[in-house]
Amino acid sequence: MQQGNRSKRVGDTKEKEEIFLLKKQIQKLTAQLNDRDSQLAEIYMSKEWKLIQLFHKLVPPNGWLARMGARLFSTVAEFIQWANLFLLQKRYRAANIRDRRNHARVTGQDNRELQQKYIKGKSKIGYIIPGTAISGGVAVVCEHVNRLLLRGHNVSIIAQNNSDRIPWFPNQSAPVYPLGQIKGDAYDIIVATSWGTAYAANLLNADRKIYFVQSDESRFYKPNGLKSKWANKTYRMDFEFITMAKWLRDWLKSEFGHDAIYVPNGINEQIIFQDTALAPKGEKIRILLEGPIDIPFKGMKEAFLAVEGLDCEVWCVSTLGRPKPEWKCDKFFEKVPFGKIRHIYSSCDILLKMSRVESFAYPPLEMMACGGTAVVGKVTGIDEYIVDGYNALVVGQGDIEGAHLALKTLIEDERLRNELINNGKKTAEKFRWDASIDILERLFINDSAK
Repeated sequence: MQQGNRSKRVGDTKEKEEIFLLKKQIQKLTAQLNDRDSQLAEIYMSKEWKLIQLFHKLVPPNGWLARMGARLFSTVAEFIQWANLFLLQKRYRAANIRDRRNHARVTGQDNRELQQKYIKGKSKIGYIIPGTAISGGVAVVCEHVNRLLLRGHNVSIIAQNNSDRIPWFPNQSAPVYPLGQIKGDAYDIIVATSWGTAYAANLLNADRKIYFVQSDESRFYKPNGLKSKWANKTYRMDFEFITMAKWLRDWLKSEFGHDAIYVPNGINEQIIFQDTALAPKGEKIRILLEGPIDIPFKGMKEAFLAVEGLDCEVWCVSTLGRPKPEWKCDKFFEKVPFGKIRHIYSSCDILLKMSRVESFAYPPLEMMACGGTAVVGKVTGIDEYIVDGYNALVVGQGDIEGAHLALKTLIEDERLRNELINNGKKTAEKFRWDASIDILERLFINDSAK
């Protein structure tokens, strides 16, 4: 009997060793795939940036000609977007009338066939995104679709800018299709992810239409302006609603009467984690400023003003725009692939985020996951995970002096800084994707044939 137990223990030990070795091999292969994706993304995006740098030489980015060109480009891009929607509307009008009649006949019959269609993997799910440029909203969509794909769902991304790739997101698995190539009845479930895509979703035929609200996008524009009204109108449309922030869930209920399903964001621990620094840390604390410089409500100008006069290094990463020559900036990164951003976070000690409009505010949470802490201006979304004095310091919105003093405190008080860092790591560990994808599965399968 004892010999049998000993043999069993030996067998169990060998099995555990084999599992451990397999896990190590998987981690190594995953790291290699991530590096390959990042290299491909850098090659792809470097072509774009070479053109942009050439354009900047011909037209200085802060000159009047560049500002006029930016306005013209924005106007033309919007015209193209709305022209595409008009063409889609014309193309699908007849098909919509026919399919509504068919749907009316189906709803009067036994719906067992419809229920059968929504078994995992059989229903076709399409997430519409406004474009494929680097953004937190698109990154969240990539997490949704890639993880649903791994669970056996038939899911893809539809790009409103008619692109067919998202080169900057690591291990992007779900296919990306241009909106112009999509037939009116190609999907069973359509998910809009922004106000512009809500209009596109309305033109496509689907048994179910869901609106994944990631912000109150009417705030992005001039109050009571045309775009603000267009965005606001989408929240009154006939969709099922889901969102990733509690404040948005409450807002959709109080303002529009929608019972939105809460699908919290997560941290992808295979992409965002403490990793090798790009440069060794010296004696000075290194502060990171993150955000698109050319979008005023992201507060980058205020962030640069807040670090003036501090005895620190300043790094900056931006997806749009460059720092002004007079701003304090020791190292600048632009349009960084998502698979590389952790190296920048891991190189810095404190993130300063002064945005005036956010829905979730991902960067402070990502900074926590990479071993840093943050000073954050009070904004919607930070209540999802930030506790002032526990894992970050919070200052008033637009409070440049307050941000300066908070940074100075963290530079001088190593004990407080380390306490915030340790608590930030604990916070980041609570945000994982599996539970959120469970919610999505229940939404797409169990509730599909109501």
